[in-house]
Amino acid sequence: MKSVLTETERKPHSSVVGRQQAFNRRTRNSGSLYLAHRHVVTEVIVGSSQVERSRLCVLGAGNANDLDLPVLVKAFGQIHLVDLDSEALSEFARRHPELDGLVTLHGDTDLSGIAARLDALSRPLLDRAVDLLMDSARRVSPPRIGGPFDVVASTCLLTQLFHSAAAALGGHSACLSEVFEAIRIGHLRLLADLTAPGGAGLLVTDLASSDDTPAIATAHERDLPALASRLAAEGACFAGIDLGEMEDQLSADPLLVSRVREIRRLGVWRWRINKTKTFLVGGLSFLKCE
Repeated sequence: MKSVLTETERKPHSSVVGRQQAFNRRTRNSGSLYLAHRHVVTEVIVGSSQVERSRLCVLGAGNANDLDLPVLVKAFGQIHLVDLDSEALSEFARRHPELDGLVTLHGDTDLSGIAARLDALSRPLLDRAVDLLMDSARRVSPPRIGGPFDVVASTCLLTQLFHSAAAALGGHSACLSEVFEAIRIGHLRLLADLTAPGGAGLLVTDLASSDDTPAIATAHERDLPALASRLAAEGACFAGIDLGEMEDQLSADPLLVSRVREIRRLGVWRWRINKTKTFLVGGLSFLKCE
């Protein structure tokens, strides 16, 4: 598996929120590069709505550069954007005063369940601290944001949660794969918890980078699904990111198996994250049992 951390992201920051703020500040003015990615993400979200004027919740909204909010406002009766970084959400509100009253913002919201534990880790790592960290990651309490919602979308948040854990634990920590596994199942459970009966849960995630696989930036659109399958088979996707494993978890986890149905792939597309880097993106959807 490829590391989810770049050299820049391996440099320590003071806290989980500090690292997230640094990322959001770097990408705040990159919205014009996200056009194609934003179109697909918005289309997927709108297409998942099962009822008219339904309620939408976006997890990990950040700068909201990957959301076409004017389109979403027309499609949904309520929109809630959730992120740990309240600064990014506040800046979004400042830049889009026309959306005041149409979109509800929930900043300072830890969607990992472990931000405080990560910040409190010390060296050497104690087995007990790591065990408590993983237990908390698997059992994330749904934030009090007015749920459940008819559509809940996690938009490229999962790798950001992995970033935070890798930075706090050390990118080569022997326990990192287990921590990623705990974060992943906890995130899937959180999606289900926040989704109303009959509603749709969406997990959109970056899969791999053109830094590691240059063909991501140059391959024809029709070849992207095959490229994603090859990278998954070769273990060349980001560490902890495997859509097949996540499908299995949704189908077999004892806390999910009776709660979700109609698990589907969302397709594969590109996200140009900056002038030199392009991500391969995919995802899953499910319906919450009634």
